[in-house]
Amino acid sequence: MMFCRGLSTIHSDISPIHPIMLRHLLRCLLTALPRLLRRLLARSSPGWAPRTYGAMYSIAKIGSVFCCLAFLGMAACAGLPVSLSIPEEEKEEIITLFQDMVQRQKECQCCLDADVDITLKTIIRSGSINGFLQTMAPSFVKFVGINPLGQPLVIFTSDGEAFLYIDVAGSRAYEGKVQSKSYLKYAPAGFEPEYLYYWLIGRLKPGPLHILSVSKAEKGDGFWLSLCCGSDAGESLVLFDREKKVLLQHILLNSDGNKLADVRYEEYSEGACPLPRRIALTLPGNNGSLSIKLSWEAAARFTAADFEVKLPPGFEKVVVQ
Repeated sequence: MMFCRGLSTIHSDISPIHPIMLRHLLRCLLTALPRLLRRLLARSSPGWAPRTYGAMYSIAKIGSVFCCLAFLGMAACAGLPVSLSIPEEEKEEIITLFQDMVQRQKECQCCLDADVDITLKTIIRSGSINGFLQTMAPSFVKFVGINPLGQPLVIFTSDGEAFLYIDVAGSRAYEGKVQSKSYLKYAPAGFEPEYLYYWLIGRLKPGPLHILSVSKAEKGDGFWLSLCCGSDAGESLVLFDREKKVLLQHILLNSDGNKLADVRYEEYSEGACPLPRRIALTLPGNNGSLSIKLSWEAAARFTAADFEVKLPPGFEKVVVQ
């Protein structure tokens, strides 16, 4: 597990650079420095620069290289948020409020029902679809996409282990495991389908939670917390609103500190368990975005049987690997 050994917080009052950005910068420096030093020392020979000033020139050159590397390192991390150091007392306050939010998560409903509008944008395809969403903790989900007449177009259901996708117009169904290559090919990297319910309500999955650092967002009133949630995959950066006690943004990072996905939550409802009415997922490298607008209905009660869908006669079933 990366950077999670017995940590509650890691404090730094030296630089506003986020710890993830700092690690990435240091990694770049350590990787490139030996080769650059060899080149600089070779060029500082008498045949290339005046004998008297060769060493001095090399030192100045090395200094400029460090500056350039620092700039390039921060540019490489431009997609990560810039945060500002805060006093120790304020850090402790934010940690307490954040932990209280996590504990109050238990008060959230086990089951939710919503009307949804989904918009997908990629280089290859873009489009929108309306429908109905039902979800139950920790991983059950069923989505029915409809046409303007209210007739089903597509149906997707999953229990966190297996999934079923039905193309109604094509009279074909695809089923398989959520860990299959075909499913993971389209799912965001780092996404854990067994905790889909918590992604939809803007909360964190249950389990061990280690707070690595706390800092203030450069813009707005939020606070960035770097978390390790008991996974070997990497870390999470979450933007926490201490007044409303909700998550405004959740960035997934791999073990190298690179961004895997960026999820934003907006327009929260009121109550003990506020629910986001808008969710925006952005993937790095212009790989697309997904926007979900939700109109939550009254709390519902579901069972696992409610997420089972029987195929109509004549539908072809394809098992994907």
